[in-house]
Amino acid sequence: MRVELRLHKLALGMGLALAAGPAWAVTITYSNTLATADNYNASYSASRASWEGAILSQKMVTFEEPGVPVGFANGSVVLFDTSNSAYSVASNCLGATASQACFARYTGSNSRYITNGEPPVPSPNNFFRGLMGATNYIQVMLPGSTTAVALDLYTIYSPGQNTTVTLYAADNSQIGQWTVPTTGNSTAGFFGARSDTVIAYVRISSAGGDPILDRIDFAAANMTPPPVDTPESATLGYLGIGLSAILFGMLKRK
Repeated sequence: MRVELRLHKLALGMGLALAAGPAWAVTITYSNTLATADNYNASYSASRASWEGAILSQKMVTFEEPGVPVGFANGSVVLFDTSNSAYSVASNCLGATASQACFARYTGSNSRYITNGEPPVPSPNNFFRGLMGATNYIQVMLPGSTTAVALDLYTIYSPGQNTTVTLYAADNSQIGQWTVPTTGNSTAGFFGARSDTVIAYVRISSAGGDPILDRIDFAAANMTPPPVDTPESATLGYLGIGLSAILFGMLKRK
């Protein structure tokens, strides 16, 4: 009898949990190189088109905009203002506003750099360059309310290496981390993601060649209707309520 009662209580708890609905964040990824990302593997243009079709607004940085500070001094960061497409150089990201993206390259010497064309990146072309190594990374602080981001990635000196892309929330918790391959030719490795959690910043690193960020897009994601792989909260709620009612009746008779 005691075992049966405990099983009833366990099932009742499960029913109430189902009634409360799912409690996880939804993150959908797109990539022309990451075959396991949401079971999506297609050409570069199709991947970007799919990402762009699921957003509400879009800003981009290609490092080709007028006034880009190529080869600017170490010990500083570059700010990109999305309202007027203008760059400025600052000592840190603390002064960035909600309409600015802040680019920094964190290395052993804490240096930052934007440089121009170098294979396999098509030339002439500017890009933001990091240094290889497990503790080195490019970090981009994103403008406020960003819930979708897309990246064009390369590696140089050792082309075609894996890159690691990590998205962070405002509380510094990880939204997700992916190992994204690049190609050894002049075609960018595309990676995009959209989330129902605000993306505060992104880090890009590579243990192989120097990681290269050739373009970044940020936007507000369109998360409605819900992705097909997300359980419907209403369905789970009805199931949980029904299960709870049945178990209450069984316990009452006992």
